Amino acid sequence: MSKVPAALTLPEIQAAFRDMDKRVAIFDGSQNIDLRGRRIINAGNSQDGGDYATLQDIGAAVSGKGGSSQFIAAAFTGTHAARSGTGASPEGALFYETDRHTLYIASGAQWVWIAGLFTVADVTDVPADLAASDDGFLVHIDKFNHSLRWLGNFLKWTWAQGEDGSGFIRDFLVAPDTGGGFWWQLCDGSTVDWLHVDSSLATGYEVLSITVPDEQGNATYHEAGNPDLAVHAAVAPGASATDTPFNAGGGGTPVAQHNSQIITVDASGRPPTVIVFRYFRT
Repeated sequence: MSKVPAALTLPEIQAAFRDMDKRVAIFDGSQNIDLRGRRIINAGNSQDGGDYATLQDIGAAVSGKGGSSQFIAAAFTGTHAARSGTGASPEGALFYETDRHTLYIASGAQWVWIAGLFTVADVTDVPADLAASDDGFLVHIDKFNHSLRWLGNFLKWTWAQGEDGSGFIRDFLVAPDTGGGFWWQLCDGSTVDWLHVDSSLATGYEVLSITVPDEQGNATYHEAGNPDLAVHAAVAPGASATDTPFNAGGGGTPVAQHNSQIITVDASGRPPTVIVFRYFRT
């Protein structure tokens, strides 16, 4: 619609100039510019700190290579099933799995795991559908309070970085948070499940049952060897002495003889001791 007045009367000319001044005034810094959804096209690269950046400028800043790399042009969110059905493109695109809380990047026409931690209640919920491109995938098992890491090159699980593992006994001056007996089990003869991680297993892990030794009320000492989980009874040291006849005069017939004696040794003593709680890590 033309802004030129139809008739060149003084009031119309004045109204046209007022309208033109109003439109030009938005560029003089006195008010915000409303582009009403329109784009600025063919803009040059930014020069000063206060300039607006183009997509090319942002791509160069992200890549750190002076604009020679492509700017990440896509990001998706959805379930694991949705990602599995979405092509890994464009290169550098991101996909966040909302149900597993993990992040993937499109690389070489496949989705590659880069970050996240999937928390599950029990080992039955550990993913069984991972591949080589999921290398590094982390899962935390609440029941045992353990974290596992997926080995994409071997297609099995191992302990995550920072994990102490399981299957050992540790001394505590203050009882630990046992997680209801699923994290730490007091060495009191109870039978519990524990998470066993071993690279020789098909999946890299399994759940086993163990009866921990009963070390309550006994001064037990740990000894290196092949563990059998039993508390072995103390063996008291013994000593005996037998006198041998001797001939005081040097002849064949003894002239003096001592009677045989058995010496009993008291084995009730023990070195200085610190009383601790002993727990097995499940």
